[in-house]
Amino acid sequence: MHKRTDGLTMRSVTAAFLVLCGSALVAAVLEKKELPPAPFPVQRRTDLVPGQHALSQPPLNEHALVGQTVYLICVATVAPPISRILWYEFASTGSGQVVSDNGNILPSHPNAARYRIVQNEGTEFFLEISNVQMSDGGSYACADIQSGPPALYSGQAELIVLQSHPTCSTLLPSGGVVLEGQNYTSSCQLYYRGGMTPKVTWTGPEPFIVGDIITPSEVFSGILFTIDRGMDSRAHMATTNFTALTNLPPGLAGNAPNYVFEHLYDQMFVYWPPRNMFAVPMKPAYDVGDNITCHADAFPAAFYQWQNLDTQDFVNDQTITVTPTWLGRNSTLRCQAQNLIQGFLYAQTYFMPAYVPGPTTPSPPTTTPSTTTPLPDGACTDLTGWWLSDDPYPYAELYVFVIGSTSGQVVGYMRNATDQSWVEVIGRTRNADYNFLGLTAIWPYEVGVTGMAAECHRCDARESLYTAGGWRAVSDSSACGDGGAPSPHTPYRFQRIGIGPQKERTPMDRPGFKVLNPTKLVSGKLGVHQI
Repeated sequence: MHKRTDGLTMRSVTAAFLVLCGSALVAAVLEKKELPPAPFPVQRRTDLVPGQHALSQPPLNEHALVGQTVYLICVATVAPPISRILWYEFASTGSGQVVSDNGNILPSHPNAARYRIVQNEGTEFFLEISNVQMSDGGSYACADIQSGPPALYSGQAELIVLQSHPTCSTLLPSGGVVLEGQNYTSSCQLYYRGGMTPKVTWTGPEPFIVGDIITPSEVFSGILFTIDRGMDSRAHMATTNFTALTNLPPGLAGNAPNYVFEHLYDQMFVYWPPRNMFAVPMKPAYDVGDNITCHADAFPAAFYQWQNLDTQDFVNDQTITVTPTWLGRNSTLRCQAQNLIQGFLYAQTYFMPAYVPGPTTPSPPTTTPSTTTPLPDGACTDLTGWWLSDDPYPYAELYVFVIGSTSGQVVGYMRNATDQSWVEVIGRTRNADYNFLGLTAIWPYEVGVTGMAAECHRCDARESLYTAGGWRAVSDSSACGDGGAPSPHTPYRFQRIGIGPQKERTPMDRPGFKVLNPTKLVSGKLGVHQI
């Protein structure tokens, strides 16, 4: 301790000087303030040799929102006057400005009114920044300019200032009711200043696609997702935080600021309109009293309406019963499933054939053995049934119904080796005369259309249905002035598989039966439209 010749100690001189400088300066130097709990421990270095001093705890990276107060830590190994602690800020200028000298804020600094040094235990020098502004974001350094040797005396850290917590939004409707298959987006955006970039992480029901836009002052992050049933009663969450830095030069802080902001979006409640319709049982022929039940995959559950398009029977129920009015008819049935979602009506329609044989007159009993005489050669007596084309002709299968005995309308299904899914076939024949008929198959997904001329003959007690024709495809791309030439269709020779015991061999009875129906209905809001 140095002493003056008049016997006054240096402490006495300093005290007298402070009194002369006024009570305000005394308060600035001597006031001690209890700091809020820090997210990090104040560590003391134990590796210094006698006579050596440095920073026991260099600055650490911190964050603050605009308007808050933040504390940057700096701890020396020894107290002044052996040490001399200076704070520097690089937020306003790249070359840096001195903020403080030991416990004194330099009054010449533009932010002197918002800066303060808080000292505890003589070796702790916390830089307090009040009413934080965006311009405060940047690098800050603390140095003991009297430390050494060696010169392990400084440390530098980042203050990241956030304009506010992230602003998050979504296109999900209020209440969270969504339709399966629809696309939605959610996003978060924040503005910042400082040398570390905030990171937004998304969690919640997958799948979703993440898109980020990051600049030195802004972070935008969003997700795009398609609603599926697995998302029901679940929600997405966006978490914003910082990631620690690694492989930094000595003296630069790499810790992640202790900032975590979580935004939890509303739960999603998934609904879907009727789809994937089918009816059971599917049979080649029905009897009076049989019940046919329609099913649709829908939530909320669908309500149903049946209609027989030939007899105009209507039933507002999931099940329709075959009545005597259907006898002797190849009827077309329509089932419509509907449900109501958020005030909008959604619907899908399903068509199916229903053949009900007419009554038969029993033959009188006889004791004379009878033999079945094969029908003579000539035209086929009926087309209804299952037909198969095979070697040496190309493979194809055809199942047709003749509607009524006089209308001449033909409906059914067909498939070939190219497309194993059944496609609807419509056509017409002469009344009760099957020598000549025409069939048309309209393939789905804009593949094209097939037209066939056909004739049915019975030779040697075996019925054969011969077809030939042409087809056009969307890929033909014919111009307005040139219809182009259709491609010739592969000829088929269909042989009847059987009637009677083999009636159950219909396309609908096969496992995995799927019909590609070009006259399907498209569901839409406020009604259903036929195409």
